[in-house]
Amino acid sequence: MKKSQDVRVVHTKSQRIWGALALVALFGCGVMAGVGFSKKDVVQKTSDGIAVNFSPNANIDFTNMNVGETKSHNVHVTVSAPLKTLAVKPIEGISGLKITNDCADIAQVNARGGCDINVEYTPRVALDLGRVPLIVGWADASGEEFIAELPILIKVIDPNQKATCVVIEELLADRLNPEDSPEVWAHEENIKIYEKLVMNGCSENQMKYHKMAQRERDILAALQQSGTAQQTCEQIESLLIGQLPPADSDAYYRITRAKIYANLSERGCAENSAKYVEMAKQELEIARALKDDEFSNNDTIEVVETYKRLNMQAAAEEIFETAKKLTNPAIDFILEVEKIINEK
Repeated sequence: MKKSQDVRVVHTKSQRIWGALALVALFGCGVMAGVGFSKKDVVQKTSDGIAVNFSPNANIDFTNMNVGETKSHNVHVTVSAPLKTLAVKPIEGISGLKITNDCADIAQVNARGGCDINVEYTPRVALDLGRVPLIVGWADASGEEFIAELPILIKVIDPNQKATCVVIEELLADRLNPEDSPEVWAHEENIKIYEKLVMNGCSENQMKYHKMAQRERDILAALQQSGTAQQTCEQIESLLIGQLPPADSDAYYRITRAKIYANLSERGCAENSAKYVEMAKQELEIARALKDDEFSNNDTIEVVETYKRLNMQAAAEEIFETAKKLTNPAIDFILEVEKIINEK
């Protein structure tokens, strides 16, 4: 926006000029974003043709400043005929803005020396005020009074202030459940959160959140499939355990219990397999102790089969050799047991 060559000057008596000063200062503190100024000297004239010259860079530019940064502008004022400075009106309500001058200390500003106005600004908060006028009141030799405006442009940013999308991302990220959670509901919630991040997070992270949402869907699908398998194995365990005979001194019952535990090690839940193997081995040891390894042909076959299921080849062969020595079994029995032992 270009300034006109002659800026409007207000003529009034002293009791009226300060009302105008307050009004202009109030108006100038409104937000007028997007106003631009030339860097040329600003010249304002009275109706008598007296020129008031503000230089250099009379349009004080405090735009693109950071919170905590300090900038200052010194404006030299000269006049084409003697003028008296009535006041340099301070700008109220703008924290960190400091205005000093020697104009008001000079009885009369003349064409020779002039005076100086210094404006220093250390903003404490981010704000955008646009154009704010610094008001200077003058009186000429005849007593006529007028005001002149020295424009200040203020726009401050806070480099530490987070963008809205960053704040949203931080809030939603705090709600995410651990990726290794075994709970189905946790991954269902994570999918919803990532979908919100895709929609409302920072645009540069949109693809990342889209991929994370898909990963959570894959984890959820695996957990649901695993959950179905878990339900099945738990049901198998419950049914087989219900078939266990009493744990008494009957060797046949102990062999039956060993067979059920061996079956559980294969068909029950995987995390319990090793436990059931040990329980089957224990039951077989008890049965062998009760019978002193003198089993009937049928019991010998049951014990050898159970050892084979437990991958205890040596124990299976030991039982067979003992049976051959003690019972002088028929050839059919021997062939049947050898077949079991040699099965892969």
